[in-house]
Amino acid sequence: TACLQSPVSVRAGRDSRSRGSPTRMPCNDILPGAENARCPPRRGGKDVRRARSALVLYTEASRERLRAANPHAKYAEVTRLASAEWKALGLSARADWEKAAVDDKLRFERERAAA
Repeated sequence: TACLQSPVSVRAGRDSRSRGSPTRMPCNDILPGAENARCPPRRGGKDVRRARSALVLYTEASRERLRAANPHAKYAEVTRLASAEWKALGLSARADWEKAAVDDKLRFERERAAA
């Protein structure tokens, strides 16, 4: 994402105040005109990766296996396959992923408090 704090336009680094279009600030020494301008972290701390749900953790773990089994499937199709597998899982198998999600939430809260 890009900041909306500076009068430098992302397009070719031109000042676009006169046209009324949104302006963006290239952060972290990225050249003006870079489409992937990244904002500095909030509160002066480091970026903290958000907590992931049990479904997201399961999907991340099974994506490579599903991709190998379905080499021509697009990203969204692999996600649909993982979601269908998740719905078919039993309660005992889901419990392991739910525990991992709780652990990830605790990690997130620790890192956010330290940031």
